[in-house]
Amino acid sequence: MTYNATIRSPNSKVLGKTFLEGLSDLPSNWQVKYRDRIIPRSTDLSRILCDEKVPLSIYTKPVEEDFFQITVQPTPGRQFEMYVCKKYTVLQLRQLLFEMEGIPIEAQWVLINSEYRFEAIFAGIFHMGTLHDEGTLEEYKFRPGSVLTIVILPIVSLGGSSTSGLTTVDLEVNQVKGNNGALSSYSWDTYYYGLNVYGPCQSGSYCVSKNIREGLTMYRAGYVNLRLEPSRRNNFMCGACRKKFLPTNFLVSAASSLFRYKEAGSSQIQTTVLEASGELTKYSVLDSKGDEVKYDVMEISCVKPEESFHICVCCDQRIKWKKEVVLYDCFQAHPVHRACQEPFGCGVCRAKLVKSDRVEAHVKKWESKSKRRARLD
Repeated sequence: MTYNATIRSPNSKVLGKTFLEGLSDLPSNWQVKYRDRIIPRSTDLSRILCDEKVPLSIYTKPVEEDFFQITVQPTPGRQFEMYVCKKYTVLQLRQLLFEMEGIPIEAQWVLINSEYRFEAIFAGIFHMGTLHDEGTLEEYKFRPGSVLTIVILPIVSLGGSSTSGLTTVDLEVNQVKGNNGALSSYSWDTYYYGLNVYGPCQSGSYCVSKNIREGLTMYRAGYVNLRLEPSRRNNFMCGACRKKFLPTNFLVSAASSLFRYKEAGSSQIQTTVLEASGELTKYSVLDSKGDEVKYDVMEISCVKPEESFHICVCCDQRIKWKKEVVLYDCFQAHPVHRACQEPFGCGVCRAKLVKSDRVEAHVKKWESKSKRRARLD
């Protein structure tokens, strides 16, 4: 029997592991975490790449001190709820909005927490409560029930028309070649630090860079954590004409990047790690042959070379630095903080395998034993 979830106490101790097909049958006060995000009960687990390598974390009590729900208002008259962590940066929040709602990161012009804005105005702060990418949600006074307002910037093609036929960019004169001869605002035609995304442009715009297969356009995503689903159309914007395109290949420069993905109709999750040195001249491509990468769901974590994309299997927190990572000598090579490393080996691999319909009973049995030990102490 395989597993895709670990059962944890409020202090992250692993109580067991199980295989779940859905989340609706779990007790209402339990909390479900995937990597460093709380996910709702309505989540379709077939769209989440949880397995023995990267399992869900099922907490028997809410982790209220770190995660909470806020209300997002992307347009007048429309709102939705989402779980966030107080340690998230505003940039991470932007990435989450892109994943959930397909709102391009560059189109999220201004983010405002109404409560923080009131405090900022009262204190005479010039920026009037707008949120900057480097700040955390905790610094910006987010709390359960906070309302996030987004001012969305309309995206217009460089020629001022959404139907103009752009073809390429001549970097020597910094001009888009095509029917309209529109000027390019920046040199987009080469890769940059972090994650770079490639695919066919709707308008026919394409790069002339030798690093990119002919006929593809690109978008510089940088250091990000993203979840992509072509069916949800959370696509990227062409660097020239600003129209959305579907990513078909990925290049990483001056970064470490974890790619996990599966093809349509397949349950097999493929994992690839790309490493590129700190020099911009060095890069790695997911499909080095330049062919189209087939995927139905893809999760990407791209960090700076000295940073880590791992989640500690013991404390269930992100491991910030690569030097802090230790891989257990277990079949899945689960990662752990050097400081969290247990002498008896991987706690997940040693945990008892529990049938999904026995999870609640298993937890109650553990809680009963814990209470008896507490009385004896």
